[in-house]
Amino acid sequence: MEIFWNRLTAPELRARAAQDAIALLPVGSTEQHGPHLPTGVDDFLATEVCRRAALKVAAERPAVVAPGLWCGLADHHLAFGGTFTLSLGTYHAVLRDLCRSILGAGFGRLVIVNGHGGNVMGLAAIATELTRELQAPIATTSYFLEAGGGAAAILEDQDDLMHAGEGETAMIMAIAPELVHRHLLAEAHGPRLDLARMLRPALGRVQGFDAFTSSGVAGDARRATAEKGEALLELYAGALARRLLAGEPWGNRGGRPHPRAARSHRRQRLSMQTQGAAAGAAPEDVDHVLLTHLHVDHVGWNTGPAAGCRPSPMRATISRRGSGPGSPIPPITATATATASCCSPTASRR
Repeated sequence: MEIFWNRLTAPELRARAAQDAIALLPVGSTEQHGPHLPTGVDDFLATEVCRRAALKVAAERPAVVAPGLWCGLADHHLAFGGTFTLSLGTYHAVLRDLCRSILGAGFGRLVIVNGHGGNVMGLAAIATELTRELQAPIATTSYFLEAGGGAAAILEDQDDLMHAGEGETAMIMAIAPELVHRHLLAEAHGPRLDLARMLRPALGRVQGFDAFTSSGVAGDARRATAEKGEALLELYAGALARRLLAGEPWGNRGGRPHPRAARSHRRQRLSMQTQGAAAGAAPEDVDHVLLTHLHVDHVGWNTGPAAGCRPSPMRATISRRGSGPGSPIPPITATATATASCCSPTASRR
């Protein structure tokens, strides 16, 4: 089964969305990974974990993997060269537009799957903003935090992933061995860094990665093997797939429309069909607008005054234009206004 968004047609994606498919958005980084690994490691691995997880999920329910975001928050690697980075505000804006596009395509279950340690804290803050701004139950995770302590049973040098160390090197050996400069593995080692501890709030200041390692590596890549990499990829993908198949993090209702939202959708559709018909628009024109512009009904929101949300008017324009000069199809435009009230289960009540 094909699971990559950009290998599917638009009709195929609409069908997946109509089946309440889970959409995974891999996010990584393009940055230095020592002397032996390519700069795209985080991008490659986030996408590969998503691919494997989606295939496991697809055995029971539809899933799709969106094109990954290859640039993230990587200022701390700039000193080594070969690194792209975004400001937090730009990263927020890019993610907002990508998520809006996925929601607008009708997908109600969206998970941002992170593959870069430098994105973790930024994503935690941005996820809250995205939930509020897009009024959608967007989920986030970092794949390397999904498996608990499972990686310790596979790795020899470390208990979990370290930057360009044994784990990441092993996984690249498994999926793209030609990209590993094995003749430079002797130089691919550095101090052990505890990512979980570094992410916990504590007294400290921002420092570049070059303050900790001269090689650009944390841990020891010399013990990496493709077999370890394959085991790690299956570990992380399996852990993520199991949680998604269990309904996490949306609960039983998941991305299905709340009953009140479904009733609101039917009322909007009837109202817009009536107004559209007066302007000569066909019912399918109305349905197209509801799918592409009023994507709010494709996510699992709590709605209405009982949920503590404020109603807000939404306007959508139905437009049918001729295919060119002399076209037999006349231009038709109708505008309708509908009022809806919506908030995500995790949004703050007002």
